[in-house]
Amino acid sequence: MAVTSVERLVLKHEGLRLTPYDDATGKHLSASAPLRGKVTIGVGRNLTDVGISHQEAMALLKADLQQAENKAHRYKFFDGLSKPRQAVVLSMIFNIGSIGSFVKFRAALNVKDYHLAAEEMLDSVWSRQVGRRAQELADMMRTGKWPT
Repeated sequence: MAVTSVERLVLKHEGLRLTPYDDATGKHLSASAPLRGKVTIGVGRNLTDVGISHQEAMALLKADLQQAENKAHRYKFFDGLSKPRQAVVLSMIFNIGSIGSFVKFRAALNVKDYHLAAEEMLDSVWSRQVGRRAQELADMMRTGKWPT
């Protein structure tokens, strides 16, 4: 995508930051750092006051799901799953970044034991953290069907 003259000018003055920062200090935001200004990202986007649009949120979701899918394709079982079961794996990767620590879950998927995979999902710290989401995803894994 071509950058316009105005975009080049604003980029020159604002800079491009791909992680959130404090616009008052220019420092990267961390959990322990006090916020003096506004949460800002990108090319001076004031997240505190402006936020993002629905369209931007959906674009971010699509990009994040693509990254989750790229990770999911590393597992040999993924392509053999039905769409609802693939969605479960993608949702989990989207939520926690990886299913690498779900050893028994992945082993169950490798042998197509979807009931055991669902039980392994529910027998996890993740399940206790996300509550109802885990139950719905486990049901999808068990049945291979989308929720009603």
